[in-house]
Amino acid sequence: MLIWRTHLLIWRTHLLIWRTHLLIWRSHLLIWRVHNAWL
Repeated sequence: MLIWRTHLLIWRTHLLIWRTHLLIWRSHLLIWRVHNAWL
C-alpha cells in the first residue's frame, strides 16, 4: 500500500529529525555546563 509506505517514510523522517534535535540539545547542554564550570 502506497499510503502506508508514505506514512512510514514520514514517520521515519520525523523520528530522525527528533533524534538529531535531541543530540544537538544534549551537546548544547554539555557545552553550557562546561562553560558554567569555567566561571
